[in-house]
Amino acid sequence: ITKRLQMEEQLNQHRDRLENLVQERTAELEKSHLTLKSVIEGTDAPVFLKDKNSRYLIVNTACAKAMGMPVKKILGKNDIEIFGPEYGKSLMDIDKKVVKSKTARALEETTPGKDGPVHWHTLKNPWS
Repeated sequence: ITKRLQMEEQLNQHRDRLENLVQERTAELEKSHLTLKSVIEGTDAPVFLKDKNSRYLIVNTACAKAMGMPVKKILGKNDIEIFGPEYGKSLMDIDKKVVKSKTARALEETTPGKDGPVHWHTLKNPWS
């Protein structure tokens, strides 16, 4: 029984150590997230980040305003879902070309907006 109690105590110590590490890492991630959010929200320029399927992962308030919809309605969607097939497919094709080229590209793009066409000067930069 003593051996078993010792093992349980060691297990508890390991668990406590792991829980502390998880709490520390979570705090670091939250700080990093808040820093990133303050940077992208601290600019009047539209800022967005998409995944490899052109789904929006990050959108700042300026970008959402230019797109004419709340951030929550943009996140997780791709350009076809947001702008329709006519504009969306073209934007997604450009995204694919940029990712394949592994080179940043400055582009002029047009999307539909609630008050007419919105003209974008975008810098698309592939990331992994």
